[in-house]
Amino acid sequence: KGKKVTYLQVIRRVIQLAAFLLFPGLFISAFSAMKELYLALIKGSFSFSALAQPLLLLIAIFPITILWGRFFCGYLCSFGSMGDLLWAISRKIIKKPMKVPEKADRLLKLVKYLLLLLIVIFLWTLAIPVDSTMNPWTIFGIYASVSGWSSLNYLLTGGAALLLLIMIGSMLIERFFCRYLCPLGATFALVSRFRRFRIKKPREKCGECRLCTWKCSMGIPLTRCDVITSGECIDCFACVDVCPRHNAKAAPAPAVAAAMSVAAMTGMYYAGNL
Repeated sequence: KGKKVTYLQVIRRVIQLAAFLLFPGLFISAFSAMKELYLALIKGSFSFSALAQPLLLLIAIFPITILWGRFFCGYLCSFGSMGDLLWAISRKIIKKPMKVPEKADRLLKLVKYLLLLLIVIFLWTLAIPVDSTMNPWTIFGIYASVSGWSSLNYLLTGGAALLLLIMIGSMLIERFFCRYLCPLGATFALVSRFRRFRIKKPREKCGECRLCTWKCSMGIPLTRCDVITSGECIDCFACVDVCPRHNAKAAPAPAVAAAMSVAAMTGMYYAGNL
């Protein structure tokens, strides 16, 4: 009752839809770019000309992440957009959402860092071969485009089974994969801790509503913060929108920050392809 869709959330959904249609596999490209750069450095084969495309993509993403945080996760990641869509659908079916206890949530969020470490050690450094069809990202990337549906063979793979489990989890817990399992999100969470612009909400001006915490898709206990320093924040700005006292604020204006970040990432992505 009385739900109001703000212009900022409309902008975010439009950007998410555009990103899904224009480059649904951007999250795969970003993670692959990290892998290419890492392998070139440890093998001593670094070359600007050979790594032009992945370098431009990473140059677009990481400085923006240092400035504004995890805009990539909140706006440009198609996998995250899928999670948001599934969560919206589940809210129509499951009226009472599942709440993860704060301590359990905090521990589960460490899993994505462990997964990132295992990937770097065993898959990148030691180059242990793993069938790509075991990767749910790969299966999602295939079927995120119309051409991918020319064959249904990939739906009968381990990666498809994992993707199905992630989709079920995304309907039970908001941003399930982003919170607990995403190795790319783990990287952004680490970098985002150094972000220059942060959401501020001085607690002495807060009431007792706790709406900011309840609306946080990443489960951050915002009622305890004067400044949001958590690397988990994906800059959805739901806390800014929902605050009845207009106490939660972001500078520069959220819409401006979103537009600048998305334009920079998109421009560098296409520059890399060119």
